[in-house]
Amino acid sequence: QVQYEMIVELQDDAPPGFLNGELHIITNESINLKVPINFIGKVIPSLVISPEILALGSVAAGEEVEKKIFVKAQIPFRITKIETNDPCLSIEGGNEEKATQILVVKFKANGVLGRHECQAVIHTSLGPSALGNLTAVASVEDQR
Repeated sequence: QVQYEMIVELQDDAPPGFLNGELHIITNESINLKVPINFIGKVIPSLVISPEILALGSVAAGEEVEKKIFVKAQIPFRITKIETNDPCLSIEGGNEEKATQILVVKFKANGVLGRHECQAVIHTSLGPSALGNLTAVASVEDQR
């Protein structure tokens, strides 16, 4: 009987989520020229935002709503920068080095009525590959 040791590595840019597939080992045996090996796994991102989509609900024009999100990693980190695409959205917190950060998300409704879908990118001390993306959704309504 022959044994082989094999090392299989996942590419750095593999997307988070479940994966499954089949590897094929090519041999020089005439009977088993190709040996299939099934695999399953889960790619866990280096940074997890919970929730990734934040429902802020209905907000009267001129009012502010506040909610919290969690940002988690395997090792302690700090939030280094937060970018948003809408001035109505602000996110605070993450100054201490911890494996789980609680951030406060604030949405100050301007005079533009209707659905607002704001995006935020959360940068961390874990490096450029450890970014978190948040979508915050609010419905701005008349003050009446």
